[in-house]
Amino acid sequence: MVSRTLIAGVPQSGKTTYALKEFPESIITHTDDLLATVTVWSERSEKIVELMDKERQFCIEGCDAVRGLRKFMVRNPGKKPVDHVIWFGAPKVELSNKQAAFGRGCKKIFDELMPDLHTLGVLVTIES
Repeated sequence: MVSRTLIAGVPQSGKTTYALKEFPESIITHTDDLLATVTVWSERSEKIVELMDKERQFCIEGCDAVRGLRKFMVRNPGKKPVDHVIWFGAPKVELSNKQAAFGRGCKKIFDELMPDLHTLGVLVTIES
């Protein structure tokens, strides 16, 4: 199993279910859990960057995990942020307009990061 994994994607696409099935719960950080204590986008992505900087083994999962990934990569050019990114691009249920817009924004960020992820040797898996 890959020890530094980021699972991101559109809302309602199966990220949490996948993480709970594939990883020990003790190493999973659910970005939704950060909503309870950190309501500002930039602060949540900052927490994700901190995890990537400090933790040796982790699974970070959530829609906005890709924002933290982007922030890490901007701050640390040329440094491999994670070993594996798993992208979930297809929702399992119909999304609200707000959820769909959020998902499109996350997808745009993911697409922008893809070339650099490949250059850095990050394994990228696309789940549908």
